[in-house]
Amino acid sequence: MIRRLSILGLVAMFGCGIPANTSIGTIEPPEGFFELDPVNPIDARDCEVLAFTQHPIWVFDGDQIVELRRCLPSPVFLGKVMEALIVGVTTSEAAEGLDSAIPLDTQVIRVSIEDQGIVVVELNDAFYDNIEGPQRIRATAQLVFTALDLAPNTVAVQFEKDGFPRFLPDENGEVASFALGSSDFASFLEAPKPSLDALQPTNPVPTTLGFNTPGPDSADS
Repeated sequence: MIRRLSILGLVAMFGCGIPANTSIGTIEPPEGFFELDPVNPIDARDCEVLAFTQHPIWVFDGDQIVELRRCLPSPVFLGKVMEALIVGVTTSEAAEGLDSAIPLDTQVIRVSIEDQGIVVVELNDAFYDNIEGPQRIRATAQLVFTALDLAPNTVAVQFEKDGFPRFLPDENGEVASFALGSSDFASFLEAPKPSLDALQPTNPVPTTLGFNTPGPDSADS
C-alpha cells in the first residue's frame, strides 16, 4: 500500500539530512523509507517546499527517448532514482503517449559508481527473464540514460547479477561485451523523420488557375 505523508511531516522527516561525508552510493535506506506513488507522484511545484530535489528519468515517446523529472526526498540514494524509473509513467503521462519498456516486477539490487565513471547496476532476474527483442533494447536504453544522469562525469553503465557481468543489447540488438554508453543508443535521441506521405499537403494547390485555363473554342481561334 502506498504510504502518504503530509507536507509538514515530510519536511520534519527529511530536514535533518545526513553527514556530508556519507557515501550515498553505499548506504540503503530502511525498508519502506519512502515509497513512490505511480499514479500521483509529488508535483514538481512542491519540491522546494518539501526540500526535495528533481532527478531525470528516461522514457519513450513513440520511438524517441525523452527525459522526465521526478521529485525525490533528500538525501537521494542512487537506487531510489532507478526505482523511480521502474515505477514508470503516470496515468496522465501515458495518456500523452509516453511509455516505459521496463517490467514493473524489476527490482534494483545495487547501484554504485566505480572508478573511471562506470555506473554498476544490479537487477533481479525478472528483468533478464521477462523481456526480449525490441522491448529489451528499449528498456536497456532507459536504464543506461537514467543511470548516466545519477552523477557528473559518468561515461558508461555495466550491468551485473550476483557479482558477474550481464551483457545487454545496444540499439542494433547487438549484445555488447562491455559497458554501454549513451552513444550505443544515439538513434533513440533523434526525432523520427516524417514520411513522404506526411509531407504532402492535405489540400493541394491547383497547378493552373481557372482564369488561365484555355476554353473549349481556343483551338479554333
